Parts: sequence; C-alpha cells; structure tokens
Amino acid sequence: MAQEVRQADGRIHVTGFVDDVRPYFKKAVAFVCPVFDGGGTQLKVLDALAMGVPTVATTFSVMGLNLKHEIHVLLGDTPEEFARHVMSVISDVELRCRLTAASALLVHEAFSWSQIGPKINAAYQQAFDSVQPCESVPGYKFANDSDVIFSRQPRLIRWD
Repeated sequence: MAQEVRQADGRIHVTGFVDDVRPYFKKAVAFVCPVFDGGGTQLKVLDALAMGVPTVATTFSVMGLNLKHEIHVLLGDTPEEFARHVMSVISDVELRCRLTAASALLVHEAFSWSQIGPKINAAYQQAFDSVQPCESVPGYKFANDSDVIFSRQPRLIRWD
C-alpha cells in the first residue's frame, strides 16, 4: 500500500519506522492518523500536536485524549470524511493555525510533565502504600517496614 501511495502523489511520503519523528514533523503540513484499531498511536498524536502539526485522525485514534473535532483536530471515520479533512488542512492556512494553537495549548495544559508528573507520582505512592509486607518468601523477611516505601528497593534479609 505504501508503494501505491508514493506512486499516486510524489508529495506524500510514507516512511515506515523512523528512530526520531521530529525532523518529519518539522517539515509536515499535516499529521494523518487513520487508525481504526490497535494501540500506541496516542503518543504520536500528542507528539504531533505538541510540535504544532495539524492533525487529521479517526475517533478511535484519539480516544481518551479529550480532543474536540474542529477545535484541536479534524476527525474522520469514513474514507470520504478523512480525505475531505486532509484536503482542508492542506489548503486552509487559517484552519491549520487555529488547530495548531488550540491543540498546543491543550497538550501543554493537560499532558505536559508538570501536569501529569505529580499524578503519576501520587499513583505510585498510593500503590506502594497499599503493599503488604511479603513474608511469604521462605527463609526471608523484610529488614523492617520502613524499607517498603516509594523510591527505595525493599531489602530482604536471610534468617535461619
């Protein structure tokens, strides 16, 4: 399929796997994410939005990201909708600027490390706080209860 797309229009580049998406995003007029199943696409969508690349995606590929159609991204779930949205992004500079501004703000406010870091740390702390000392390893016990805390490796000692 990639070969067919390349032959159909020389302006379209289908790269396959790349080590670093940033050089491609810097040159891109749009990021297209026509995914209907699977996983792993949401980080690429967030990468594109954070780098200011207007995005056309399926509803599935942005599920859970709280992105709004025609505000942050253009959503299309049929080939006709998808094609129409891609053409709109390519041809309408004002639309690209509007999508870029709104999506970059959302990514910064909702997905930047300053926003999600404390939430992740709190979740880990809660998980560690709920761990019961593991005395079930035959011949071993924890050195003391304070060893079972966030960011410290529990120490097991041998006792006979």
